[in-house]
Order: sequence, then C-alpha cells, then structure tokens
Amino acid sequence: MAEEKLYSYEVTCAGGFEDVLIDEIRERLGKRVVGLREERGEVGRVFFDYEGSPRKLLELECATGICSVVRQMHDVTVGPAGLERIRQRLTSLPLDSMRRLAGVAGELHEATGYRLRVHQRGAHRFTASDVEAAARQVLETQELSASPGGLDLELRLQKRRAHLKLALRNNPRAGAIETEGLPAAYVAAIVRMLGLDDSDDLLLIQAQAQAAIAAARVSGSQIVATSRRRSQGNRAPVVVCADDQLPIGSATMTAAIIIVGDDHDTVPGSGQVRLQQVVECVAEDGVIAALVPRSDSFAARLPQWGLPLEVIGAVPLYIRRQRWALFLLQRLPLLHLG
Repeated sequence: MAEEKLYSYEVTCAGGFEDVLIDEIRERLGKRVVGLREERGEVGRVFFDYEGSPRKLLELECATGICSVVRQMHDVTVGPAGLERIRQRLTSLPLDSMRRLAGVAGELHEATGYRLRVHQRGAHRFTASDVEAAARQVLETQELSASPGGLDLELRLQKRRAHLKLALRNNPRAGAIETEGLPAAYVAAIVRMLGLDDSDDLLLIQAQAQAAIAAARVSGSQIVATSRRRSQGNRAPVVVCADDQLPIGSATMTAAIIIVGDDHDTVPGSGQVRLQQVVECVAEDGVIAALVPRSDSFAARLPQWGLPLEVIGAVPLYIRRQRWALFLLQRLPLLHLG
C-alpha cells in the first residue's frame, strides 16, 4: 500500500496577528498554498494544504505553533457513538510520514514514543479523560508507547469536529511577558506590521533573547535590543548590536517595541518612566509599538504624561489568552508639545 502523505497544516499565532501571519505564509510559501482559511480568537489559527517542503513551513517567523493535521473527524456526535468514531479514525495512522515530518522539524527523539494532549469543548456525554484513554488505547495497538521524546500529538475536539495534530513547532506556555519578555514570534509579527527593513534601527525592550535574532532576520535591520534572561537565578540584560552602537544615543532609533505595564506612575520603572526612556532614544517621526494590558487605562494616562507622542493606531491582541492592545505611537518634534 502506498504511503499516506500529509499535506494539511495548522499554523497558530497570538490572536490579533492573523493577517500578519497570512501575509507571511503567502509570501514564503507562494502559490502552493491551497484552501487557506482562518479562525480568529484568543489563539489565531490558519489552516491550509501545502505540498512543498515542510522545511519552508519552519521558516515562518510569526508562527507560535506549526502542526500537521493527521486526521480530521467531522460529525462527532455527543454520545458514545462520537467517542467510537474518534477511536476508529485513529486506527492505522501514517506513522512513517509522521516520523519523517517530526524528524525534519527535529522534534522526534524516540521513534516508537508519543506524547499526547487532549482539549475538548462542547456538551458531550463523555469527558476529555475518556477521549484520552480511548486515544491512548488505540495508539498502543500501533506499537507506540508514552515517551517525552516521541511524536508530539494533540487531539482537539470542539463540538462536532475533532483533529489529531502532530506538532512540528510547539512553543511551550511561557510565563508573563512582563517578566519573561516578548517571545520571538510576537516580535517578528510586530516588525512585519511596522514594515521595518534594513534602513531601520530597532530598540527592543523586554524581549526574549531569541526575539532580537528573529527581528534581525525579518527586517535585516541593525538591532539594538535589551531583553531579559535567567543567568544563575538572576536576570541580566542582553544587548544584541554592534559595539559602535553603544551606548544608545538620543534620537538614534527609528523604531522601538516596549511593554508598558499596568502599574502606578509613581513606581520607579513604571510605564511612564520606561516609555519616556524609549522616547529619548527614538528620532522624530519614528514609531514606538507599545504593548499594554488595558487599552482604556493607557489611552487615559498617555495625554497626562506629556510625552511627544501621537497615537496613529491600536490593534487588539491576546497575550496568553488575555486581552491586550498594541498601540502604535509616532514620535513628534518637541515643538508639538503644549
């Protein structure tokens, strides 16, 4: 029997970055993408068929997750028959193709192993635990055993539709961005949204170390980045730039990305202080992308701070499934103050 090929994919991003991700998919994968559709929400999901090299998929900078859709199950009823339908669809999986894909992504260290996550939404008369037990039973009949280094599988059941997915890129759930910094995929999406290129200099504050590298790949620009990482239990600044770019001079950057927390103005290092420091580094007509947890609060406080900034746009986002906003601020000449 001919080997079953896997051409259906799901790519995810932070909710609000769907259009940016779709643009990148079309730019990188071209006309070989077929049947593209999207689902917007707390997590943005883009589905499509693609017969090209999976290595091209792994080049997507704005994707937080990349999965091969191994099995699709429709008309899953809410009772025992629905559970049985899922069980039947999981028999005879294309394991050779799955292992090959996982190997390309560097996500397979145990050929006969698997790890499974189950997510279920809807009014079913069986639980996620029932689905997981049934799935594991079927997987074991195909000579697979639970192993942290095996195939990274996710079974998602939403109402009457279910998918079994093989993760090719699965970014683990991180901590709060205020302490852990912005992930690389978020920064890549913002860089693409701002349209930065190699003529720009980007000041990146409170981002993970890999985010600066991703920003450099996306834009080709000179990156001056201050992020946070753990170093022997402490947090140390990470600066990614050429030696002659330090220290960061006044009005030398054309763009900046910053997290403005929801704290009080009088607290040292508060949102006002951090934003003021960034304003000093960005040249006139430069753009500051400010991530804020509460758009109404930030919009009310910004005029009170008296900074030479003008709001030119705001994009609602979901960060770790919590609603945030990305404010795009233009740096004004000082003559505009008052």
